[in-house]
Amino acid sequence: MSQTENGQLGEPPLIAHVEAAVEADLIVVAPATANTLARLAAGLADDVVAAVVLASTAPVLLAYALAFLGAYWLARELGLGPAAALIAGAAFAYAPFRLEQDGHLQVI
Repeated sequence: MSQTENGQLGEPPLIAHVEAAVEADLIVVAPATANTLARLAAGLADDVVAAVVLASTAPVLLAYALAFLGAYWLARELGLGPAAALIAGAAFAYAPFRLEQDGHLQVI
């Protein structure tokens, strides 16, 4: 607890990552590497990104999800059915060549 000017105990100040987590409407993690996904799944808040994501109740959008969605919509536009487009999206988003490049920001 922190003291106010008149000596009364007040609310404690929020830590920066907790304040960011509370105020966030949406959290975008890009690129979401396999390491980041594993730490989030295990609940390890050992860096600022993981601490904010785990402390927040806001929706989290991961870069892998964006790759999946983009490939899905492309497959749908090319005439594939929903099931085939889901498989195409997953195959693109989690392909070994993409997972091998984790940690490298790809600029297109």
